[in-house]
Amino acid sequence: MMGFRMPTTAGALLWLTTFVTLWSTAQAHEYREDFVPWNLNTNKDAGTNVLQYSTTRRGRAYTPSPQNWRELPFYTLLLDKFADGDPSNNDFFNTTFEHDQNEINMRFGGDVRGLRSRLDYIEGMGIKAIYIAGTLFLNMPWQADSYSALDFSLLDPHWGTIDDWVDFIDDIHSRGMYIMADFTVGTMADLIGFKGHLNSSTPFNLAEYDAVWKKPPYAPWGIDEYPDFKFVNERNQSCQLPTFWTDEGMIVDVPYDGCYASEFDQFGDMEAFGVHPDWQRQLSKFASVQDRLREWQSDVMAKIKVFSCLVIEALDIDGIRIDKATQVSLDALADWTTSTHACANSVGKHNFFIPGEVTGGDRFGSLYIGRGRTVTQRPPGFIAASQVTQGQNQFFLRDRQHIGLDAVAFHYSIYRSLCRFLGMDGNLQVAYDIDVNFVTAWNQMFVNNDFLNKETGILDPRHMYGVTNFDVFRWPALRNGTERNMLGLFISALVMPGIPLYYYGEEQGLYVLDNGASNYIFGRQSMPSSTAWKRHGCYILGSQQYFNFPLDKALTGCHDERNELDHFDPTSPPRRLISRFNHLRTVYPALQDGFNLVQWGNKTNFIALPGSNGTLTELGLWYVSRAALPSVQNFTGQHADQVYLLYTNENKTVNYSFDCKSDGWITSPYVSGTTLRNLFAPFETYDLQDSQSSFFNDSQPPYRGCLPSVTMEPLTFKALVPQEMWVPPRPMLTRFLPGHDSRIVTHDSSNDTTVRISLEFNVEMSCDGVTSAISLTTSSSGSDLTPRIQDGSVTCGTVDGQGSTYLVGDVTSSWHWSAVLADVPDGIIEIKLTRPSNADETDTTHAVDHLLIRKGSPDNVMVFPGADYEKQANALVFENREYSYTHKAKGAQKLRYSWNYGKNYTQWADYEEVTHIPEDIIDNCEECFWPGQHIIFQYWADLSASTAHIVHVDRGYDLPRRVPQMLVRGPYNTWGYDKGVPSVMEHKKDGTWEIE
Repeated sequence: MMGFRMPTTAGALLWLTTFVTLWSTAQAHEYREDFVPWNLNTNKDAGTNVLQYSTTRRGRAYTPSPQNWRELPFYTLLLDKFADGDPSNNDFFNTTFEHDQNEINMRFGGDVRGLRSRLDYIEGMGIKAIYIAGTLFLNMPWQADSYSALDFSLLDPHWGTIDDWVDFIDDIHSRGMYIMADFTVGTMADLIGFKGHLNSSTPFNLAEYDAVWKKPPYAPWGIDEYPDFKFVNERNQSCQLPTFWTDEGMIVDVPYDGCYASEFDQFGDMEAFGVHPDWQRQLSKFASVQDRLREWQSDVMAKIKVFSCLVIEALDIDGIRIDKATQVSLDALADWTTSTHACANSVGKHNFFIPGEVTGGDRFGSLYIGRGRTVTQRPPGFIAASQVTQGQNQFFLRDRQHIGLDAVAFHYSIYRSLCRFLGMDGNLQVAYDIDVNFVTAWNQMFVNNDFLNKETGILDPRHMYGVTNFDVFRWPALRNGTERNMLGLFISALVMPGIPLYYYGEEQGLYVLDNGASNYIFGRQSMPSSTAWKRHGCYILGSQQYFNFPLDKALTGCHDERNELDHFDPTSPPRRLISRFNHLRTVYPALQDGFNLVQWGNKTNFIALPGSNGTLTELGLWYVSRAALPSVQNFTGQHADQVYLLYTNENKTVNYSFDCKSDGWITSPYVSGTTLRNLFAPFETYDLQDSQSSFFNDSQPPYRGCLPSVTMEPLTFKALVPQEMWVPPRPMLTRFLPGHDSRIVTHDSSNDTTVRISLEFNVEMSCDGVTSAISLTTSSSGSDLTPRIQDGSVTCGTVDGQGSTYLVGDVTSSWHWSAVLADVPDGIIEIKLTRPSNADETDTTHAVDHLLIRKGSPDNVMVFPGADYEKQANALVFENREYSYTHKAKGAQKLRYSWNYGKNYTQWADYEEVTHIPEDIIDNCEECFWPGQHIIFQYWADLSASTAHIVHVDRGYDLPRRVPQMLVRGPYNTWGYDKGVPSVMEHKKDGTWEIE
């Protein structure tokens, strides 16, 4: 039974039944009743015919598409790392390869229920749409990123059931929010190998290779072959390869002599990194780990279309992001997107959104966007591009019925420009791409890309711009990284016309890097509390891509206690700035929808960084504006005018002062005499002076306004509008004392039941309103205490704001509400603050904020995760033919235990004061070779959304141990392994393991 987790003897019969069900051999499976909770196909009569698969919405209505996707700031998250709402699905298939609370690259345990429980947090910063990175579909047990699907009709049980998904998405829609799923049109898991290369990469070869099934162990539900797709090792001489394109947008002639009559490409492997022809990538197994479907064959594509439609019809999703979109052959992708749009239309989703991942240059990506556009099909300029209609076929590659991508998801061209702009050094360019200047880049893509909405025929740019994602590094890992991150978000959210795309954790300044190779750097830290990211938090690998990679916080993250705390902190300064970005987009139509991006000037210089091979980096100040595009857009209302945006990438404070009557003055888009006010703190004003330029270009007054002086702090930005257009920030929670997820030591559990708290805001609030907005929830493992606000303890007043932020442009505290909480039990206490109003009750925070504090004795692991070893001698009691343990994890709601160092666990059960373990569970353990008895207890609570609470308990062994044995293996000399050298390490009294 190596590798499987088994419950107690009392549950052995249940476990055996489950084991047979989960691991029985499965080929192309017919309808199975045991799959019902996760099976999108509800047609029992379909057999193995995918084209007969169908589904139902189970009596619920569908949510129409939004009219304008630019109204919806997106939040990208990895479901596994977000919040654990159901611990029982963490190791659903009972293998040791699914979940390990000590590791960072296995499953953490996040799921749909957990995500749903944290929607207030996401909605509270102005997010209107969620993109879940990684597919919803069944993956191998250990593949937490979920990009290697085994079956496109079965949802992964680690995330939850279909009912969980439906309830979650209904909740999303009830909030006026939307959901976008991830889909891999061309790639699946790693079940196929090529003969002669089963243990090595397979060179690309148009002659193709014979394929074999790898038959991996521990395949979920026994699916060790794809049920719906098969390979064939016989040639089809009439095979026709699809049309391929080069990265410069030209058709490439690929000589071939037939191909295999297979549903998979069998041309070999292609590494994930490096420079390779795009057409070879479209025919190769990705990075030796993802089998590639032959999507360009009509019978294969017919099945893929069914699967995407099943997800829409069953779950009511609003969009699909295509992973590795340009690695799907062009005509096949257009065929799929056209069909998927039609499916969405059939259920009333007439603006269904399909962006895709485009990692190459803009010229190649332009082939995929909308109806596609080659260099020879570009309109003759920006204005001409704004006037293109659907009937002007000379500007399009495909007919009106075949639309490719609606947009680029995470615009890598802009990301590369941001890296250069934010000071990164290295080879950051790709061939045939847009300019690194953001305004020039916008003007180029406006001409190069087809931005017409396929449903309405109107101009509708929807590219998604972000500063980081799950495949690249986190900026706060670097020197001045959080400041760089926020400047980048200013560009992506307010400067670039399109959709902001945030990545989970950047609103908290998360910085730990958890990759295992220096050529693929990423940060995927869990949001709930976990000791794993602190334990692994000191990064040492460096970077192959970036020269002198300026690491800072990432080098010492294993010493930062913050990395083991909960990260759903509503008082985080980056989160407040993001909230302000999103709010401003709702107030100023120019910032949300303005296509007219104009650079009025710049005060910059160029420097040569040592690792950039002669490519220069521009440093200084830029000043641009966003406004409606004349003849295309017409904004109305009090805030319809243009917005003036200034930003600098200088890492020093610079004062820019000029004589407005001489050359070099700072131009503005407004008339002289206008008073401008900054939309970001400290909300200063500027009086524009006469320049030498006539505002109406007629050599007569009025004159264009000149900004005589402005001081820019390092890596900062300003957004200026006429005083009469200015809007203040909304009321915001700016600080919480003693701090989100503070850990408070209980010295005497019977008397130590009060906690003083303080809430700070950026504006004066209603004191009574804040009091009435507070509700308290506890996870206290059965305590009779119910926390309350102590009578007469509430005080309110002004504060000086010191210590409430570290970011330029962010608001500071000006007012506080303070009180004493009484009858506070040990455990986890949630303070929920529901939209409190300001002093005159004209506005609220527009947020439901959740704050945590934890209180307990020093040996309570729910409060102090370092208390992971039971120090009390004989805590594991043996009497009456059973072992027993009295728990100290006040705050836990569920627990389970392992008697063999995590190889097997019991099923999750409700928390109890004392756990009784039958004698034979431990004493009859054949594999328990170590001296004494060792039990691992694991705990979970809904408020913690984490199972990273572990206590090791020993009996009959005098030293603290968390592993049963340490072995050293390897070549010790030139004559072989271990010759004459012992391999077993000795456990010393100080807790270390040593070998002579």
